[in-house]
Amino acid sequence: MAFSSSVILGLLDKCAARPVKARKLTGPQVKSLLYRRREQDLKTVRIRELLREEPLPQSEVMLQAYATTVLAEVAILRAIAGQVKVLEKELAGHFSRHPLAEIYLSQPGVGVTIGPRLLGEFGDLPDRYRSAKARRNAAGTSPITKQSGKSRVVHARHFTNTWLLDAAIQQAGEAIRYDSHARAFYNKQRKRDVKHNAALRQLANKLIGILHGCLARQELYNPSIAWSQAQTQPAA
Repeated sequence: MAFSSSVILGLLDKCAARPVKARKLTGPQVKSLLYRRREQDLKTVRIRELLREEPLPQSEVMLQAYATTVLAEVAILRAIAGQVKVLEKELAGHFSRHPLAEIYLSQPGVGVTIGPRLLGEFGDLPDRYRSAKARRNAAGTSPITKQSGKSRVVHARHFTNTWLLDAAIQQAGEAIRYDSHARAFYNKQRKRDVKHNAALRQLANKLIGILHGCLARQELYNPSIAWSQAQTQPAA
């Protein structure tokens, strides 16, 4: 079970000085460190179980040393987190002035962090990609099919722009959280016994095709157009 960075830093702040204090944290105290309701519901019990596990015996000197080290690391991480927010603000300001920013930000799963990454890797030359397939190949989301006689093998591309592929996969991961059409496409792959990562890759492949169409027509994302053939055409 994964925990957010704010939860981890908050727990370290409260528990670094004395492990005994960690065992005494109440449910409401743990919930106050969880900023999402669903995290409160799913993780509070698990966190308290972890905090109540019997630690390895340590001398008082070692406890003090560990506490000092952890608190120093927490301070460094908080400073880094603060600078990340500053960087995100600057990035959003510059990206918003780009002529293609509105189209990118209209795409499902794309925000002021993923949008600049996609734009930076794809570039903004209008004729760089002649088709959606060319754009998908550049991102590495389209599969490679090898066929000889009756033998047919489909596998993922391994030699590709990993920065672009990572951004595309992150977009797909965000899209299934906020876009019902993307979620339905993902669920359809999962029902076909496709693994999670492969299903995300297939969704990323679909989303890149949608992005290409929007850029080619200079139009914002329109679900009724983007997903009109999703039910009739099989996934790659």
